[in-house]
Order: sequence, then C-alpha cells, then structure tokens
Amino acid sequence: MKKACICFLGLFIIAGILAPVSFEKSAAQAQQQPVAEQRKFVSKSKDFPQGTATPSAECGECHQAIYREYAFGFGSDIAYKPMAYKDPKEQLLSLPGRVLTAGSAHSFAGNDPWPVHARDIETGGKSCNVCHYPEPFDIPDLDKPEIERPKARPQGKEALGITCASCHLTPDGKIRGPYGADAPHETVKEPRIKTAAMCAHCHSVGKRVVAKQTQTYLEWRDDFHKAGLGSQQCQDCHMPGTLRKSAENEDVPVRAIARHLWTGGHSPQRLSGALSLVIVAQGESTARRQLHLCTDDNYTCAC
Repeated sequence: MKKACICFLGLFIIAGILAPVSFEKSAAQAQQQPVAEQRKFVSKSKDFPQGTATPSAECGECHQAIYREYAFGFGSDIAYKPMAYKDPKEQLLSLPGRVLTAGSAHSFAGNDPWPVHARDIETGGKSCNVCHYPEPFDIPDLDKPEIERPKARPQGKEALGITCASCHLTPDGKIRGPYGADAPHETVKEPRIKTAAMCAHCHSVGKRVVAKQTQTYLEWRDDFHKAGLGSQQCQDCHMPGTLRKSAENEDVPVRAIARHLWTGGHSPQRLSGALSLVIVAQGESTARRQLHLCTDDNYTCAC
C-alpha cells in the first residue's frame, strides 16, 4: 500500500512538471496557426448569409489594424464631449454611455446626436435605415445628376449599423478593394473605391440644397471638383494612407492602405487645418489690408 502511494505521488509530480510544457507547446502551436483557425469562421463572400449585416469583428480577425481604426478610433483624435446644437440654452447633446467616445465616424452611425437631429430637421424624423444600414450597392457614376439612395437592410438587421461589408461587399457577393488579392473570400479589384464616388450614395441625399448636412458629396463634386479647385478625393483627407499590410498574418505585400478613421467635424486636427487667415499690408504708406483665406486644399481667396 505504501509503495502504491509513493508511485502515485511520483506520477502526480511528473504530470505537474510536464503539464506546463504541454500547455506552452499548445499555446505556441495556437500562435503559429492563427490564420488557419480564423479561416474556419470566415465564409466565402458569396456565402455571407448576413450580407452587410456581417459583424465587422469577423473581418477584424484578419484585418486587425483596419478593424481597430474603424471600431475603436485607434490613431484618431476624435473625442466626443457634450455639445450645444443650436442654442446655448438647449440641453447639451452627448453620446450614450455605452458608446466608446473615441471611435470612428462610421462606427458612430446611429448614435451620433448631430445626424439624429439632422434627421429630425431635414427629413421630418424619417428613419435613417437606408444610409446607416445599406444593402450591397454598386458605385455610381461620378457625374450622375442625382444620386439615389441605396436599398436598406430589413429592420431586424439594423443593429450593427455601418459595417465593413456595407462598403466592401458588392451586389454579386464579392469583396471589393483597391488591390486584387488571394483571400479567404472572393475579391474583385475596384479602383473606384478610392474615389469620392464611393461616398456618393450616403452623402448626397436628395436634390442639391446649399449647406444641407447630408449632401457633403454634392458639395465636393459641384463646388470643388467641377469648379477645378483641386484633384483631391474625399478619401485623401478623411482616409489618409499609410504603408502597411492589409492583413497582418497573410503573405501580402506592404502597400498604401487607407486609414479607416473618417475624421471630420469632430476632429480637432481636421478642423485646425481646414482654414487659415493671413492679413497682408498693401504698402508702408497705406492702411489698406488684404485678407487671404486658405483652405486645407491650398485654395486661396483674397479679399
């Protein structure tokens, strides 16, 4: 009996020594095979059962940095604080407590208080499910006079708002991007994804009305692009590029990849560089002054 106890104790000690080794080996193997494991959960795009309601976290399994930018605003300077809408006497607007206040513009879709107010004022309180929850769409022609709205997802699939698939999933079930790629999903090379036409469906609601918040694409096209004031696309300012892999654990080259931040009206960095004022004296013997207003696209208006 005594010998049996000693043998059992010896086996217990040996097992205790080997267990950490086995655990470390398993952990190492798990680290060496993240892509294979991820692909178990990534469907072919033609088989995406949820369409544009596919959770962006699924895309984040491979496109890690892009997902962190989109979902958490990593690298952005956006920080939402309570803000006045029209009148200082009105109640301040702020994001719900469950919403991260440093996310990206698209991850805020459906929560940002300013568009919610814009909906009430500009569209009579109608649901914004079309732009915030679109079905797959084709990229429209840049010069199309009036841009129609995309088709909306069913009401039961609105919860995730704007997802990666909202922009990248095509009507025929492929994933579009600026480069061709051999990926776990079917892909198609689409150069127009880098042009402002990509933004047209959701940012040009209705016929042109000057200063309407939901028509920023029409402002860019009609007042800037067609006027010949510059060649910049929406992405050049709102999605600045950086050199990196699009999928960290894949055998893909380092390329110019857009940062998925969409900094805009809530970005101090974007606003601080949007406009500058320079006062120039006309001469030593005159009190005349010339004002130069310079925008971030280097267009100068002297008056």
